[in-house]
Amino acid sequence: MFEDFIHGIAHLDGRTWKTLPRLVFQPGRLTREYIEGKRARYVPPMALFLFTIFTMFIVFAFTGGPAEVNPVAGVQNGVAQNP
Repeated sequence: MFEDFIHGIAHLDGRTWKTLPRLVFQPGRLTREYIEGKRARYVPPMALFLFTIFTMFIVFAFTGGPAEVNPVAGVQNGVAQNP
C-alpha cells in the first residue's frame, strides 16, 4: 500500500504536463473544463495538492524550512533587523 501511495504521488505522466502549464497560464479554463467533465486530460486536484505539499516538505527538509519572522520584534532567524 505504501508503494502505491508513493507511486501515485511521484508518477508524472502526460496529464501532468497538460495540467501544470494550464494551471499557471489559464487557471479559469482548466477549472471550467474540469467542471464540464473533461477530467481524463488533467491530474485530479487532490493528487496535485498532495504532490505539491509532499514536494514542499522535501524542499524544506533539505533547505532548513522557511525563515522564522517575528514581525513585532523585527527578529529574523535570531538576528535583529534594522528598523
